Amino acid sequence: LHLRHLPAQRYVHLLAQQPWVATRVAQRHIASWLGLTPESFSRLKRRLYTQAQAQQKLSAPPVKAYP
Repeated sequence: LHLRHLPAQRYVHLLAQQPWVATRVAQRHIASWLGLTPESFSRLKRRLYTQAQAQQKLSAPPVKAYP
């Protein structure tokens, strides 16, 4: 899985298999494992977070406005 896939795919797979890694391993070590600089890893996380937020907005039921 490691070298054939894009860093984003590897990171998502890592979080799906071992979610504790995100909170217990230094971000610079995760970036290194993915083959990224810490700055690129930060941009990757921001892009994934933004995509997840957009997906939630699309799948969320409409909010009812109260007068």
